[in-house]
Amino acid sequence: MKFFWTLLTLALLMGSPMVTVAQKDSEASPLTLGADVVSRYVWRGLALSSSPAIQPTIAYSFGNITVGTWGSFTFSREESQEVDLFVTYSLNSFSVTLNDYFNPVENSDEKIKYFEWGKDTTGHALELAASWEGTENFPLIVTAGLFFYGNDRDEITGDNEYSTYAEVAYPFDIKGVSLQPFAGLTFAEGYYSDGFGLVNLGVKAEKEIKITGDFSLPISASFITNPDAGDVFLVVGMSF
Repeated sequence: MKFFWTLLTLALLMGSPMVTVAQKDSEASPLTLGADVVSRYVWRGLALSSSPAIQPTIAYSFGNITVGTWGSFTFSREESQEVDLFVTYSLNSFSVTLNDYFNPVENSDEKIKYFEWGKDTTGHALELAASWEGTENFPLIVTAGLFFYGNDRDEITGDNEYSTYAEVAYPFDIKGVSLQPFAGLTFAEGYYSDGFGLVNLGVKAEKEIKITGDFSLPISASFITNPDAGDVFLVVGMSF
């Protein structure tokens, strides 16, 4: 299945070349390189690791398009890790993203091949997501995503479940600390739940801790609940 790779190639062709000359110091680099370290990987109210993880990212922006990769790898060798690709098109307050999620399986005789794209055999999951960000005076963030191809399948029938997720968040600052309450739900049986339910409810706090005169370390703490499953998490993270 070459859909994602074709779209990625077209996006690159529409933009400027990946190799660029040195830019002026005043210009922002189109290349983003970073990593987060989290005490546990919790995504959309679901615990995807039971131990700390490092989450690297590389992204390149040209015009309204950003292409990149993101991953999550636990410090202990847990069975499931993650390597994703994404393409985002942004226009003013709106953005549309194609996500390719892939979970390599460690410590198992069952190898999931990265370049396997068969409808019933692929380990990839493709999601189309859209996001809207409000104004400075009303900074509401609305996000929705739909899995439309890949391993988001019913275990019995093998049919795609087309799992959906929608979230609202409202970031604001209090004396140098950024707070972002959020609430996310799913609409039907699928990856997130056995039916309609509130699966992700909590708040994230972020602050930069000054280490030296020239270096600050962004840290975060997230209180996350999954009312549908009855779970609660407290996750701490650092960004580099």
